[in-house]
Amino acid sequence: MPVAAVMSHRAAQVESALRRAISEVLGRRISDPRIVGLVSVTRVKVSPDLHDAYVYVSVLPVEHQALTVQGLRHATRYIHSLVRDEVAMKSVPHLDFRADDSLKKQAEVFDAIRRAHERDQQASQGAKAVGGFGESGESGGSGGNDPSEASGAHEPAGGQDPSSKDPTT
Repeated sequence: MPVAAVMSHRAAQVESALRRAISEVLGRRISDPRIVGLVSVTRVKVSPDLHDAYVYVSVLPVEHQALTVQGLRHATRYIHSLVRDEVAMKSVPHLDFRADDSLKKQAEVFDAIRRAHERDQQASQGAKAVGGFGESGESGGSGGNDPSEASGAHEPAGGQDPSSKDPTT
């Protein structure tokens, strides 16, 4: 087996062991008042020489993230000593805590998708309601919020709005 493959496998093992141990320590043994909210270790990345470990954390609510990361950095030596007791390693890498913004970006993407999905549902409900009257007393779809209505995309070939037909005929 090539040396690079052995090193990457070893690095992955160390990262996994550190992630579990740091999560355990942060969840049960740290009582620093600066460490506020839900702290999750999202990933651990070790340097090729296994001397340094970059610990990425996510903090909820996000407003406490900067203060919490500052508290973690201040408590690094103490956390390191607790982690050293948790893992069976000859040498535990130096820990460097960093805020993980990837979850925040991911949440923003999911929120945008959710909002777009809600708009699509409202538009489809508005299209189903064509011919009825809305709360404002106007006939038609989603109350003018649907851009396709403004372009006339829903008009029939005869040029008349189907909601303007007399339903009794």
